[in-house]
Amino acid sequence: MKKKEDTPNKQRQLVKIISEIAAENDITMQSFSHDWIIQLSKNGQKTHIFGYNFEINSATAQLLANDKSATSELLTKNDVASVEHQLFLNPRLSHYVGQNGIWIKIINYAKKHDYQIVAKVTSGTGGNSVFKIHTASELEKAVQKLFSKNHSLCLSPLYDIKNEYRIIVLEQNVALIYKKQIPYIVGNGNDTILELVLEKFKNSEVSNAIIEFATQFDTNVILAKNEKMLLNWKHNLGKGAAPKIIENEMLRNKLADLAKKATKVLQINFASVDIIETNDNQYLVLEINSGIMTENFVQALPHKYELIKNMYRKAIFKMLKISQA
Repeated sequence: MKKKEDTPNKQRQLVKIISEIAAENDITMQSFSHDWIIQLSKNGQKTHIFGYNFEINSATAQLLANDKSATSELLTKNDVASVEHQLFLNPRLSHYVGQNGIWIKIINYAKKHDYQIVAKVTSGTGGNSVFKIHTASELEKAVQKLFSKNHSLCLSPLYDIKNEYRIIVLEQNVALIYKKQIPYIVGNGNDTILELVLEKFKNSEVSNAIIEFATQFDTNVILAKNEKMLLNWKHNLGKGAAPKIIENEMLRNKLADLAKKATKVLQINFASVDIIETNDNQYLVLEINSGIMTENFVQALPHKYELIKNMYRKAIFKMLKISQA
């Protein structure tokens, strides 16, 4: 059983895809900062890709999308169904916080939701620095941890999530819709949690997140026959979730409409929108990402490589003002 390792920049799927697009379309490509910055030029036009951010978006749109609180406020103001992200500034920013501080406000927010909340960094991605809260002690630990490294944090209500989806939108056209499936094990009445995990992943890579999550439990416990156990509570592909393309047309239309409304509010041209489906049938925008990262998606579904490549090609053609047939 192997653990996933970080991918060097030169081995990123994005770099490979962009290189192919450039070669196939007579586009001059130059790389900087170990392939983290890519410059593309053709016919007097020049554009850049920084990490996973494309120059097709304005700087303001990127900043708004990367701030969960800002996104939440704007979507709410414009009647787009979304998950609330309440901003709390680090006490070190006393000039902005005021003399009364913020701890009482944090406690009041937690009490309002019976301590069933999520604490997270304001601009984080990939499910990092996100904590599920159920008690005052858990809240205190999470707040201290987040404030030790960040200027602010966000608190959100904890939803009973049935599914989470990702929708990638390019200039109000939906390029991709998929569900993020959390990995799970099913008991047989004989094997322990550890044995079931080892058996399920013996011939494939398993993320550190799955190992970390599973070992929070007594791994010697034997699950009852047909008892299902999720191996994470986060739906991120980088945390072990698997992508599944959505084929149902009615669901696709519902998700597409909500995602397009959200990107229109932020006036962002190229973005991925995460939408949760709750067990009481609500569809809510969780967050919007300006960075279009598909590394884990392509690794999990290599037969969709051309679909992703075509999406990036369209974005590059728009940036370089190349006519698209």
